[in-house]
Amino acid sequence: MHYMIEDNERLLERLGGIEIIYTDLDGTMLGSGGVLLLDGERRPSTRTAEALVKITAAGIPVVPTTGRSDFQLLEVVRICGLSDFIAETGAIVSWWTGTTRETEYVLPQWDDDLLGGRTPFEVMKEAGVAQLLMERFPGQLEHHDPWHEPRKATDVLRGRIDMDEAQALLDTLDIAFQITENGAINPKRHTLAEPAPDADTQIHAYHIVPAGVSKAAAITEDLARRGIAPERALMIGDSMSDMQCAPSVGIALMVENARRSPNVMASIKDYDNVAFVAGKKGDGWVNMAELLLRSR
Repeated sequence: MHYMIEDNERLLERLGGIEIIYTDLDGTMLGSGGVLLLDGERRPSTRTAEALVKITAAGIPVVPTTGRSDFQLLEVVRICGLSDFIAETGAIVSWWTGTTRETEYVLPQWDDDLLGGRTPFEVMKEAGVAQLLMERFPGQLEHHDPWHEPRKATDVLRGRIDMDEAQALLDTLDIAFQITENGAINPKRHTLAEPAPDADTQIHAYHIVPAGVSKAAAITEDLARRGIAPERALMIGDSMSDMQCAPSVGIALMVENARRSPNVMASIKDYDNVAFVAGKKGDGWVNMAELLLRSR
């Protein structure tokens, strides 16, 4: 297997200086179905929870950085004993001050005049963006139920579509939106039609976001607020939106199931600080934690 951090002495050495971890949840820290207590092979396991305890006990903040909504993440961070998170693919940053919770939008290309007192999601819904894409890709795109509600800044879909074609369609709108791929998924139920012959059979999660929104941009803003240098940060995930955080951090790691994404496999060579870590989903997260703790 190529691009393994276990074989990369330079990145292994860099692990010793990591001060903060940004982590995707579904398909990365969490097991199948978004369950913390399942391993990468869907077996009951406490290894990821134990690794999370060891990391936080070592004084390393863990910040979920995910496509999930802030409504969903408030409970996740509480149960996991964490404080802060980046939600909706980077559109929302939220942190606990010790007495209150602060939340802000990160919308690099939108301003308050465009919002006009509305949430970014309300702007998106009024523009009919999701419906436009579903009409262009009939039978191959639907809302990623139940993760698509409630939303404040983005919309989340699932299916099998051509990303370049989808973005070209969004570029015809008066308001700037973009679509991002957030990992290969295996939903227990869906209403998608069978793919065309020779087409990609893998179902993916997609996020429609205000132009400029990304996990990378949110991480950059969060690190500046904390006063932590980018080279002291690590991102771990399973999708292109996670790998594209590489310029904002010192190390970006991909768990093994990220190999299912053709875009990840085609693009990893373009980054000198990206590598795979052995193990799927939570197993990869545990291996990341063990490598990091040993390096310290």
